[in-house]
Amino acid sequence: IEDMALMRSMPGLMVVSPADSLEVVKTVQSLSEIETPAYVRLTGGLNNPIVYKEDYDFSLGKGIVLREGEDLTIIATGSMLFESLRAADILSEKGISATVVNIHTIKPIDTILLKKIFSSTPFVVTVEEHSVIGGLGGSVAEQKSYYPNAPSQLMIGLPDRFDVVGEYSFLLRHFGLKSDQIAKKIIDALNGK
Repeated sequence: IEDMALMRSMPGLMVVSPADSLEVVKTVQSLSEIETPAYVRLTGGLNNPIVYKEDYDFSLGKGIVLREGEDLTIIATGSMLFESLRAADILSEKGISATVVNIHTIKPIDTILLKKIFSSTPFVVTVEEHSVIGGLGGSVAEQKSYYPNAPSQLMIGLPDRFDVVGEYSFLLRHFGLKSDQIAKKIIDALNGK
């Protein structure tokens, strides 16, 4: 739960967190073509849900907008991309329109895409199966600090404590990282709870 934070602090080390099996293949192929050292984070159990059912353009360091919305932007990484897309469906049923972005490369993060997001959305949500300290949420917050009128941010991830152990699906539910739980946290934040 702390590996991305640790690896982000290593000078010159790229950190990549693929969303599904196709993105793992694209990550490995792309890394074989460069000389930059990298940490590839593979998480979850066997048979993780598929996000990409067709081929797509992949480039290390470049985020991918998977869904356009107007009310908020969900930025996710790794296996949380699937849950975030499903959470956006739940939000849509409640009249909330969410953009969903895949940030597969945590370091270097796509600052160009983030700048566009910060200038076009009123609320940013980061979703990761990692500590809320130092991972995707922290990286996005660091970039927001450069913009005086950046949107507020909700970080969804693991709390700063040692907790229970168990099977992957149990842990996702325990830590509130399933799509229905993500959607509820977003709705509560939008309602000021």
